[in-house]
Amino acid sequence: MKYMKKLFASDFDNTLYFRQETPPIRPGIADAVKRFQEAGHLFGICTGRPARGLEEYYMGIFRPDFIIGSSGAVILDRDGKTLMEQTVSFDTLRELERSGRDRGFTCAVQAEGRFLLLDREGSSSWNMPRIQSLDEVYGRAIHGISFLTGSDSAAGSFVREIGERFSDSISAWQNRTAVDINAAGCSKGNALQQTAALLQADRTYGMGDSLNDLPLVSSADVGFTFRTAPEVLQHKAARLVDTAEEAILQALEDAG
Repeated sequence: MKYMKKLFASDFDNTLYFRQETPPIRPGIADAVKRFQEAGHLFGICTGRPARGLEEYYMGIFRPDFIIGSSGAVILDRDGKTLMEQTVSFDTLRELERSGRDRGFTCAVQAEGRFLLLDREGSSSWNMPRIQSLDEVYGRAIHGISFLTGSDSAAGSFVREIGERFSDSISAWQNRTAVDINAAGCSKGNALQQTAALLQADRTYGMGDSLNDLPLVSSADVGFTFRTAPEVLQHKAARLVDTAEEAILQALEDAG
């Protein structure tokens, strides 16, 4: 069977983008994306980050056909038009922030497609737009909230705890030492399926490196991860690779 339109959704950080490398996006990735798109297929980013603001990282390197942001809470097309979004209520946001603050976690709100660091004392060294009170995002589209916990174990414990407390209203995902929280039912996997339906793709591929990529990798027709990924993710993946470009090129060649 020859698939007419394939759709490849890739995690961003530590999959396509490597902050400590120069350049952060390897030339081989750009070439693989170009070949995939020139063959008539769709390539996009699927990230726990907010959907907007990524342009500065990939501009001039490649142009994604879609972006899935906030762990599946937002889907944008290649022109930045919102195709789908799910929001968290302000009351839920406030309760979640209080839970993280009680544990001393750094918090960033995902509002209107961007990160806003909650910096009540004005003393944080993090380089991102900031707010001093949650009241500053009242009335905005809130796609989620993220916490930097400081350790894998703290992140895992926090995911389990708030998952039990807010099971009807939120989805929580661990990304190494960070925790991303979005509306109930949000996941990279659900968003992958929604994107494929919206863009009329008949074959899906998903690539990720961390625990929050489990839904993406397991819900794709073909899921990829690295040989260095957590074991639970490796078990869910159909194929193990060393690089993202290897995965993209395998998807290009798959079934013609």
